Amino acid sequence: MGIAWGEHLATGITEVDDQHRELLRRLNEFLDACDAGKGKEELIGMFQFLDEYVVIHFRTEERLQKLNDYHDRVRHREYHRGFIRQLTDMKRRFLLEGPTPALVKEINRTLVGWLLDHIAIKDRAFAPFIKRKG
Repeated sequence: MGIAWGEHLATGITEVDDQHRELLRRLNEFLDACDAGKGKEELIGMFQFLDEYVVIHFRTEERLQKLNDYHDRVRHREYHRGFIRQLTDMKRRFLLEGPTPALVKEINRTLVGWLLDHIAIKDRAFAPFIKRKG
């Protein structure tokens, strides 16, 4: 069962929302693979996508925050860095343990939890500020 895009996730910033939709699409593909018992096979592709995605997406958000002098941008940047540390740890564990069912399940839960917190709470908090500033 995937996560459906809706207004509860929209920031109203086209560039950010488009990136979030792509993340959601890729995460849903991974969740579907997990439901079909193929999460192990899809895990490497998910890591590769996330490695590229976080660089592009976080850079986009941080650029918008800096351009608009967002008052909480340092904390938001640290939130991004925290996710990168989590991602690095998950990849390290994958290399050490392999794609065990427990690790795939944990990664699945971590990614869904982070996605919902990141978009629905953290990003929606800065979006009105960015839209007001221009």
